[in-house]
Amino acid sequence: NLPGGIPASLLYDFILRHQRSATIKFSDPSYLELCQKYLQYCRAAEDIVNELGPTAIIASHALSATGPLVWFGLLKGARVIVPFGANGVAWYWSLTDTKQIFDLQDRPTYEEINLLPDDKRKDLRELGKKIINRRLDGDVQEFGPRKAFRERHAFVDRISLCKKMSWKIEKPIVAVYISNWFDFPHTYGMRNFSNFLDWINSILEVARKTSHCNWLLKPHPCDKWYGGVTIEQLVDVENSDHIGIANDSWSGKYVLKAIDAVITCHGTIGLEATSMGVPVLVSDRGWYDTIGFVKTVRNRDDFINKIATSWWVDMDMRRNQDLANTFI
Repeated sequence: NLPGGIPASLLYDFILRHQRSATIKFSDPSYLELCQKYLQYCRAAEDIVNELGPTAIIASHALSATGPLVWFGLLKGARVIVPFGANGVAWYWSLTDTKQIFDLQDRPTYEEINLLPDDKRKDLRELGKKIINRRLDGDVQEFGPRKAFRERHAFVDRISLCKKMSWKIEKPIVAVYISNWFDFPHTYGMRNFSNFLDWINSILEVARKTSHCNWLLKPHPCDKWYGGVTIEQLVDVENSDHIGIANDSWSGKYVLKAIDAVITCHGTIGLEATSMGVPVLVSDRGWYDTIGFVKTVRNRDDFINKIATSWWVDMDMRRNQDLANTFI
């Protein structure tokens, strides 16, 4: 129970980020220090808002150290603006209610997309496809896609991938795209899992017993830049003949062409893969799960049950591609 009803998940992610760990290390001396620091941020934020009574707040983030200031400002009726960049353009996320703190950014709803005139939807669809193609070619300045698609350019196709992993080529390949372990897992209000380690362990428990497909674990492209723990340190797949870890040098674009389906929590891969015609399953609340171009789940159990099946076979990928590109 934090001051003003601040969600505990904001504190959790703040600690995780500073410890650069996949799960909170309660025995580490930094744990209590970080809790104390965050409580000080909460008190300071409440004092600032009460004393100044701002009608508007410009904040670099709506989480981490600035989260409390955003939260108390919204409680007092202030409008919050969070500037950020996407596709080389400056954007401004506007918040007027604490319920929006896990939305991360303004975005169109399915209803808004559906109401677009046909010619406008077609124009947006074509533009979205161009944006995704630029990302896949690494022709962007954004850090994540630059790491995933420009700096990693080694060729791989289905044949060479299966040969490297000693997999049968006729088996479907399901790629699990892992977010960075400590990069604010609760950004969008994650509720089905405690963190990304809990998420991947749940998937692996099913994968080890599910051999009708091959499982490719894809680490986040920024893991080495961030530092901290790696997937090799956290999971052991050496004794499995149908689970493997993607080579760090492989081009993200080529990997997408070699696989049959994608599982992610809320990564941008949900947009990139769908745009390329690869089915996507998301495991939790995110920023595009309500638009209709990815398969969603009701809860943790539903997710675990789904990944044991060929969940991707009944998806209308032509429709999903069009919707994803329009959303993009």
